[in-house]
Formats: sequence, C-alpha cells, structure tokens
Amino acid sequence: MIDRDLYESYARALGTNADMAQRALSGVMDLGLSGLSGADLSDALSDAMVALVRTYGPRAATVAVELYRAQREASGVASAYEATASTSVDDAAIRAATMAEASLHQSRDGLSKALSGQLVRHVNSMADDTLTDNARRDPAHPMWALVPHVGACGWCLMIASRGFDYARKDRVPRHNSCRCTAVVDFDRESPSLEGYDVDALRDRYSLARSSVEADAQGEWDAMDEGQRRSYRRKGRGAYDVYLRNRIAGAMGHLD
Repeated sequence: MIDRDLYESYARALGTNADMAQRALSGVMDLGLSGLSGADLSDALSDAMVALVRTYGPRAATVAVELYRAQREASGVASAYEATASTSVDDAAIRAATMAEASLHQSRDGLSKALSGQLVRHVNSMADDTLTDNARRDPAHPMWALVPHVGACGWCLMIASRGFDYARKDRVPRHNSCRCTAVVDFDRESPSLEGYDVDALRDRYSLARSSVEADAQGEWDAMDEGQRRSYRRKGRGAYDVYLRNRIAGAMGHLD
C-alpha cells in the first residue's frame, strides 16, 4: 500500500512546482516577449518553453525519485537498486508544439493559456517518466497508476480505471494542464492507495461504455473516410480510438 501522507506530500510538491512554472511563463509573456510578433515571437516562445521545461522538469523528476526511494524503502524491498531522476527533455518536440500553438492563437491571452497547459504536461511528464523508467529497470518491478484529482476529466478517469499496471514502454498518457498524479506501489499482489477506488472507477467505465456502444458503430459508419482517418493512431485501430474517445467523454459527464 502507498503511504497516504507520502502521496499527499508528493502531489503537493508537484502542484507547487507546476504553479511556479506557470508563473514564470506568465512573466515571460508579460515582460520578456511584449514587443515581439510573428516568427520572432514563435522563436522566442520556443526558446522560453525549452528553458522553462529544463528548469522545472528536473525539479519534478527529483521529487519523483524521492517518492520512489521512500516508497521502495517503506515496502521493505530486499533487492538492491538505486533509482535515478529522468533527465530526458525533447527540445525538438517542445519547440514544434510551441510553434503549433503560436500559429493557432491570435490573442496573447489564448496563446498564454495554451502554452501554460503544455508546460504543466511537459514538466509533470518528467516526474512520470522518472517513476515508470525506474519501475522498468528495478528488479522489484513496481506497478504504476494514475490517481485522478477531484474534478478530473473523463480521459483521466478512464486511464485511472485501469488501476495499477506494469510499467510498459508507453508513457503515462498525460494531457495538457493535467494535475493528476502518477504513483508506484511495490506490493504487486494488492497495490492500493487510500481514497483511490479502482472498483468504482471500473464501474464508471463500464457504465460509460454501455451508454455509448449502441450508437457509436452507427455514427462511425456514417462518417466519411477523411473523418475516420483522423482517428488513426500507430498500433491501434481507428474505430478503437474513436470508441475510446467517446467512452472518455461519457465518463466525464456521469454523476
């Protein structure tokens, strides 16, 4: 079982770090880039976003590795292993995403909000990667789960309904602005966290799936090829992606 106090301390630390990153971005937008526009603005924003992720991402990773070590010690794992913080930052992906947002938004407020959401995802993903990368390398092979915050969106509720999973090659599927918390548990027989009710989430998933399945196929059949093509993802069927999105949407609207 994950210690509840340890989890809450970790979640608060990640939240505080994300808040600081957002405030720093706001300062850059308000002061450092106030006289720029067009390509100059896109280039400067890209540089700023990379710099901010490289500043606040490692802080999130450090907090995550501290959680990992504390949880491992508390679980009494006998095998030797030294967890390390993730240091990987994909500058090219950050720049591409920043420039894409800059091309979409006409107002500074809209652009600032979009980039702020991206920044939270990039920063918190370094904490996620720290947990899952160590879980894959660690002989103890802990399991990870995404714990949704109060008022979490349907997408995060759907991911959370999977419960604890083994660390695989894929990353924690975090979206922009996401404040949910990835955790690891070394009790592979009965991983748990007080307040994280997987059974209730799975019931919610089942109800959401039942509510959309009847109409989903008919709506899919009525789409043209271009609409269907927009749901294509590597390694996953287009209809499966469409149905997954419909289920996630329904999960977010269930009482």
